[in-house]
This record gives sequence, C-alpha cells and structure tokens, in this order.
Amino acid sequence: MEGERYAFLVEWYDSLAGIVRRYNFLFYPKDNSVEMIDVKNKRIFLKRTKEESIRLDQCYIGSSVNLHGRQLKFVEYSDTFTKIKLSMAKEKTLAIFKPDIMKKMPLLLEILCTEGFQICDMKTVVLSKSAAEGFYREHSAKPFFRTLISFMTEGPIMALSLLADNAVSRWRALIGPTNSADARSQAPDSLRARFGTDQTRNACHGSDSVASAERVEYFFKILQ
Repeated sequence: MEGERYAFLVEWYDSLAGIVRRYNFLFYPKDNSVEMIDVKNKRIFLKRTKEESIRLDQCYIGSSVNLHGRQLKFVEYSDTFTKIKLSMAKEKTLAIFKPDIMKKMPLLLEILCTEGFQICDMKTVVLSKSAAEGFYREHSAKPFFRTLISFMTEGPIMALSLLADNAVSRWRALIGPTNSADARSQAPDSLRARFGTDQTRNACHGSDSVASAERVEYFFKILQ
C-alpha cells in the first residue's frame, strides 16, 4: 500500500449550472487522502486532503460517494494500474430474484447498492420449462425438482450479474439459508428471511461458488 495511488474518473451533476462536471479522483490509501482535478480545465479542484469518510472499498465503477456535499459517481478507471489492481480484486456472481419477489424490485435494487454490489448486467426473463430445467439440471433427480420448475416458470424473474469484493460469499450471506424458515431463525435480516416463504418460494438464488457463478452466462449469452 506504501505509495499507492488509485485514479478514477468521477462525475458530479451541478444542479445550479445544469451540467455534469467530470473530475479525476485520486485516492491515496496510505493516509486516506483524496485529490480531485477538473478534467475540462485541467486544474486542481480539491487539494490532497485526508477524508475519513472515504474508503477504498467504496471506490469502484458504478458506486457513488458523498464528498463535501457533492454526490460523486465513479464512471471509469483513470489509469492502467487502478484498472488492473481493482478489477482483479473483485469477482462476479449470479443473482436471481424469483417470481415471488419481483414486485419488490425497487427496494431490492436499493439494497444491492447499499450493500456495495455493482450491477454489471440485469435481465428480466420468463423461463420456459426447458430453460428452467436446463438451469436446474443438477437437481433433476431430487424430489423437489418438479415443484421448483413449476415455481420458476410461473412468472418473470430477474437475473443479475453482480460485481464486488468476495461477491459470491457476500451475496450468499445477504440472501441467507435456502429454507426461509431457517433464514428467519438463523439470519433474520437476510433477504430470504424478509421476503421468502419456504424452501422453494425463497425469493432469491445465489451461486455457491466462483465456478457456479460463471453460470451467469446462461442468462446473458445462452438465453436470448
């Protein structure tokens, strides 16, 4: 961390001027300091200043931070070091909001942002029977398989590709145990505890490993 500097392009909507202003946002983790340079004028907008409210884990593409009353949105990496260093530190996972929770989508998207997940892609899908069977084929011999397929095809679902540090484990922790009853006793703040009904109608799906998270391609490349 000694001497490291992370560079981002951030945007701020200036409501008084009615324009979007762009800055190079430089973060120095050694002393938690921030420097900002106006992209258009190529002038220092904020001299390097220690900012206890800003952390490196808040700085990723798609996130927003509030700095001195300005809501800054991270839109790009500004140098190769930052892009390589931070993109390698993060992982993607597949999240699915099931038919029983679709009416809660505005709240759920707000929760994702609050929890620090970046939404890389999202897609509303009405699964056919064959598509649902293809996705859940590993469970085909289990007694709940037919009930699961029936449930997953009864209405639209939302598939999301999420990016974050330790995205797989963090998303699994956020949704809670598979059975909603267990979730209510073991993880009462989890999504399945709050919105699920039982082991099948349990609101969400979450990949259980980095390998299975790669099945995100099933929704964004295979299903058209």
